[in-house]
Amino acid sequence: MTGSDDWPSHTEELGRKVLTALEDHLQRHQAGKITILELFLVVSALYDTVAGLVPKDDADTIAAVHQELRFDMARMRRDGTLLKAVKRG
Repeated sequence: MTGSDDWPSHTEELGRKVLTALEDHLQRHQAGKITILELFLVVSALYDTVAGLVPKDDADTIAAVHQELRFDMARMRRDGTLLKAVKRG
């Protein structure tokens, strides 16, 4: 029989699942299926939902992606390309 030490904790499992969701949405953005604004909203929601519930490294990863998206969108706003990037189709 398997001991309880072999199973991930709730914290570890939630961290794994949120990083999988983050990766899936990053890939969807790279494939052009979602806009940068949609990705930013997803990353914001993921962080707000799991902050304090997942390992610190996982939360830091999500925060770093969020910060990079903020910087990218600010640069796009300055360049005048943000409105084109957030339009679908």
